[in-house]
Amino acid sequence: MAKKSRRTFGWQTLIGLITLACGITTPSVLSTAERPASTLEPVAVIPASPSAGANTASPSNADPAGGPVIGGCPVFPEDNYWNVTANQLPVHARSPEWIDSIGRNTGFHMDFGSGEWDGGPIGIPFNVISASQVGTYTLDFYYPDESDAGPYPISENPTIEWGSDHHVLLVETEHCRLYEIYDASLNDGRWSGGSGAIWDLNSNDLRPADWTSADAAGLPILPGLARYDEILAGKIEHALRFTAESTNSYIWPARHLTSGDAGMLTSTPPMGARFRLKPDFDISRFPPEMQVILQAMKTYGIVLADNGSDWYVSGTPDPRWDNDLLHLLDVLTGDDFEAVDTSGLILDPIREHGGWPVRDRSRFYRVDSGPFSRPRSPGAFGFPARANPCHPPPGSAFCPAPGCDVRPHPRRAGSHRGAAGSALARDRAGGRWRRSGCVVESCRKT
Repeated sequence: MAKKSRRTFGWQTLIGLITLACGITTPSVLSTAERPASTLEPVAVIPASPSAGANTASPSNADPAGGPVIGGCPVFPEDNYWNVTANQLPVHARSPEWIDSIGRNTGFHMDFGSGEWDGGPIGIPFNVISASQVGTYTLDFYYPDESDAGPYPISENPTIEWGSDHHVLLVETEHCRLYEIYDASLNDGRWSGGSGAIWDLNSNDLRPADWTSADAAGLPILPGLARYDEILAGKIEHALRFTAESTNSYIWPARHLTSGDAGMLTSTPPMGARFRLKPDFDISRFPPEMQVILQAMKTYGIVLADNGSDWYVSGTPDPRWDNDLLHLLDVLTGDDFEAVDTSGLILDPIREHGGWPVRDRSRFYRVDSGPFSRPRSPGAFGFPARANPCHPPPGSAFCPAPGCDVRPHPRRAGSHRGAAGSALARDRAGGRWRRSGCVVESCRKT
């Protein structure tokens, strides 16, 4: 559960709210340009064993070639679900119901900031470590059947989220892996936790169907956090994580539910539901720093990833956050958002249990004779102008067209993850993954 942190309103917040209500655009005390230059300096890389409660994140920025980068590692590939845009996706048919469920008139809250609340830092920190310089531990989990066994590289004094969830997030830079632990604790030199997940930051692999992670939705936490370095960069190029008190079921790419039945959508939003700030919402009246967050909400959206207070958006603690500016976003309500239909991002309907989206779907729908041949330029909405009949577009028949020589995908064959999810069975004779009698991996035209 996300903690219900509230920061005290300052006089700048009161002025800012009056300014927004009156439509005044003068920067007054809210302008970045008028703030001391020292507040805009990058944070130095923090040693592996920081003091408790400190943010151990090294400076992060955007990779010139694509998505976010932390510690020299990508925060998942550029075409990962978290890093693809949502501003062109269609509105979900259940959007009005899901907005009403969370709260159409309920205000938003940025659940991160500077300083402390209730005795600890505000937000979810992360640690940047080198595996060769820290010890490794095999944790005792109380959800072991849905946790990755490890071992987990943990520094001597890692930063742990303050509050009830006690998340530990570790970016291991030698192999670019992300280790996330829920309810982590250290007793008598032994680490334990509720659940744990290990992610390859260069991969789009999902967790097995119905598995949790360190988050209730079975998704990684790190890629959904707002970081102050992104404010300095002037852009956030990923979706943001948020919580809601009531959820039902889960939808792709989430893997886990806390109530309801998988695949049964209701008027209560599922884990993994994605929302975006409506296109006509005017962000120009907000300070430049807050426009970065608001633009991300428009372009990339927010993803429902855990049960907690309604419309609480996640970020990292950082002394450079201006809490008064963050409180200006409290004027947002559910009515300013709409749920989007992300099913069009799935590579292939059959591979929903293992596939992730790509910006340009022509990279998947091959049009030449070879299974890995050069794709054609995409047509409208990112779809290829002419799809390979071996891979029918979403919504068409599941089985490959006649005359296709179907081959097992080199990355998936033999794997226990992704396409080997519970909805798929393995064809032992051919080493292929199949569903309803149809082989579902790569193929080529014969």
